[in-house]
Amino acid sequence: MKKKALLFMAAVTGIVFAGCTKDNTLPDGGSLNMTVKASTSALTRVSYNGLQSSFTQGDTLSLYAWLGSADEVAQSLVVDGVVNTFNGEVWIPETQMLWKNVRDEHYFIGISPAKQVHSFTADEYILDPTDYAKSDLLLATELSGLKAASGSVDLAFSHALAKLNVNLKFRSQWAETPAVTSVAATAKRSYTVNYLTKAVTATGDEVQVALQALATAATGYALSFSGLQVPQDSVTQITAVIGGKEFVFNAAEPIVLESGKVTTLGLIVGREQLTLGSVTIDDWSEGTTYAEDGEALTDDTPVALDVTNPAEGQVIGSDGKNYAYASLPDGVTAIAIINYVSGENGLALALTDEGAMDWFAASSTCAAHTPAFSNFTWRLPSNTDWENMISAAGSYNTLLTAFESVGGTNLQKATYWSASQNSLTHAYGYDFLYSMQSSNNSKYTSFNVRACLKFSVASSGITPL
Repeated sequence: MKKKALLFMAAVTGIVFAGCTKDNTLPDGGSLNMTVKASTSALTRVSYNGLQSSFTQGDTLSLYAWLGSADEVAQSLVVDGVVNTFNGEVWIPETQMLWKNVRDEHYFIGISPAKQVHSFTADEYILDPTDYAKSDLLLATELSGLKAASGSVDLAFSHALAKLNVNLKFRSQWAETPAVTSVAATAKRSYTVNYLTKAVTATGDEVQVALQALATAATGYALSFSGLQVPQDSVTQITAVIGGKEFVFNAAEPIVLESGKVTTLGLIVGREQLTLGSVTIDDWSEGTTYAEDGEALTDDTPVALDVTNPAEGQVIGSDGKNYAYASLPDGVTAIAIINYVSGENGLALALTDEGAMDWFAASSTCAAHTPAFSNFTWRLPSNTDWENMISAAGSYNTLLTAFESVGGTNLQKATYWSASQNSLTHAYGYDFLYSMQSSNNSKYTSFNVRACLKFSVASSGITPL
């Protein structure tokens, strides 16, 4: 079975048991042959290329059937775990499957991938986080009691395991996205299954259960990781190894992992810590929000911008104060460089770009730049802002190259959006390749964006503009 990405959705399939003969009046002890057919269009399991993937050639399921009661699997089975293999068109049983008779009600359990059951109420498993095709356990029951005369039985498969997504975004303290060696949850990976109730019980000790990196990150994030997990409600720790350093996220409340649901954590990476941006729990078919914009689990309250005696070339630290770059205190990181000072007013640019986007997205993206300050907001630079900073630097090229020396990323030799407009559909831009301003740019054009911080210093402290 070849699967290529990490995508999980609700699983429902039909399995049909049909008699080879139309004679449904056989005496007790007679038999009807069973064949298995599966509708693959509705069942999605695991894929590794972002495409929905249903049963494919080589997939297996095991079937169990018995008489007596829906509440307990009989010791004597009518069908005892016969393995059916999908050949791309039909399911082929290893041995013939027969209805016991046409009079008694039959009860069914289906398991995929095929599994020889040792206990129907507490069968043991160990999650292999590196083998998703093998570990994506699907269960189905038909306990209403069907007779051979009914001709068929539909089994609705559902996911026994949970899924955990971890999305990472990096604060502007990082000049670029660093190398992330691993992301793992501290969780139990052993479990037992009650096939009748589909209940999954985590067992054993907690270990680090690794997630796998996705080729494409979730929207708004730099990197995404995903993996199957055993359903449990005691997970409190996510560990990421970033740039050779171990970052540990400790949740204030246990993270809930439920069968058939995906729990998604949005984590924000600072230089010293991981903080929580959001938590959602979605069904694999239809999502419902558990929580959004969760409170940071470490102290992430915006600080006040507190600039004193500013000078061009100084940096603004993560504590809101201004420093010469060489004099940054331990634990404080540079987040912007002061490019213009005039009396009590000043302008600072973030140390990294926000990316390339249209004009409409540029303003809101700059306003959301982190870290946030309690008394000033980030914004898209206006024409006046750009001109003041270029003039203070002495040239376009001098401003362009001012950032690497303070741990940032230099401006690109490209056009950057200005907040200033010349019509409802066009706005200004500043071109650092040809050292010129452009005025007739469609707002739908994609230009580079860098956030700006405008501050004011007063004798009584900071006065928001």
